[in-house]
Amino acid sequence: MAPIPQEGRLRIEKQTIGGDADFDFVVKDSNSQEVASADDLGNGDSESFDLPTDTYTIQEVNIPAGWTLQSVAGCGALNSNVSSYIQSVTGDRRPH
Repeated sequence: MAPIPQEGRLRIEKQTIGGDADFDFVVKDSNSQEVASADDLGNGDSESFDLPTDTYTIQEVNIPAGWTLQSVAGCGALNSNVSSYIQSVTGDRRPH
């Protein structure tokens, strides 16, 4: 039996439609403590974090004016069975 992973990799990837801007994200652990952040991710940018096995919440913060969240998709988990997770967030620029 393979050993249980103690750490995994979490990756946040940003996609935009209709333009580009800088977007910020925070990562919180199961105790709601901020454990990582990704700043100024634009279209196609990503940032990865090596984190202990836990349940995490990823939040997009300080969304620039005129942008709306279109979709969020994820795969994997940072738990005893899977040691990587990819979160993809797509934003859409809407005319005023």
